[in-house]
Amino acid sequence: MGIVDENQCDTSIAEEALDGKYTRVFIKDQKMVGVITLEGVVASLAYKTAIENQISLAGIELSNRTIADLMDELKERQKMTA
Repeated sequence: MGIVDENQCDTSIAEEALDGKYTRVFIKDQKMVGVITLEGVVASLAYKTAIENQISLAGIELSNRTIADLMDELKERQKMTA
């Protein structure tokens, strides 16, 4: 969902679990703009919300974060803006 073209994004983060779950998040202008995920519908809702709300990723060191860590941080930031 969202923008999933590497050429239109600044960076992306990908993870693949041993159980076959795959997720790649796409980031542009310090915001999550797209995602490809095989985690299921429930996980997709959190990504959809993060994309729609355009929560800033400013100040988050992406190279040291798992996608789960990134999503936890985005959820916390979203609570602060609500």
